[in-house]
Amino acid sequence: MKNILVYFSLFIFTFSFNYTVLGNRIIFASKNNKVWFQVEKSKNDLIVESNKFKRKQLFYLVKNNVFENKLGATIQVLNDEEILYDDPNHRLKFKLYREEITPKEDARAMTRSNGLEMNTTQLEGTWFSNSVNKKLAIVSTRNGFKIKFSGATQWTDFEYNKESDYFFDAKGNKYSFKSLNEAEWIAADDSRKIIITRVSNSIEY
Repeated sequence: MKNILVYFSLFIFTFSFNYTVLGNRIIFASKNNKVWFQVEKSKNDLIVESNKFKRKQLFYLVKNNVFENKLGATIQVLNDEEILYDDPNHRLKFKLYREEITPKEDARAMTRSNGLEMNTTQLEGTWFSNSVNKKLAIVSTRNGFKIKFSGATQWTDFEYNKESDYFFDAKGNKYSFKSLNEAEWIAADDSRKIIITRVSNSIEY
């Protein structure tokens, strides 16, 4: 499994080859599992953090799908699934591949819910509850995720608890995920349960 990451923050970021990155996390990985990148979008440029750099690097968009830092290193988007890194001296060049797993040092690393191994970025999108006949948005956060029902103005944070294998809010309500497309909300006193299902990978606020 490939493990180099590239994160694109909470914006819709469209490359010139019409590949649209939706949501706040897209992961790319090297096949040898030795290098990782964490990338945030800043207007048309990229802020890159990596175990290959001593500090964060800013890569400027210089032409279609090519970003370059002040030292001359480049990141090129090859297609929907691959990017290419090239150092200033062209002595170190490698491809990174799209993946869905965050690094272990990130708080959004793999969690388990109801025996399902997942990353909370995989839950992002628009979900629907038949019980209340409403849509809700799920967005990944550092310690879990947050939700907001359609028509509401406030977000509710849910944090993952490893011991219980649930995501809890501040009131004790919890979520358990049966799959990446179906989850169950359970009231703090277990008096009520609601099933939600994913309807779209896009986030409707």
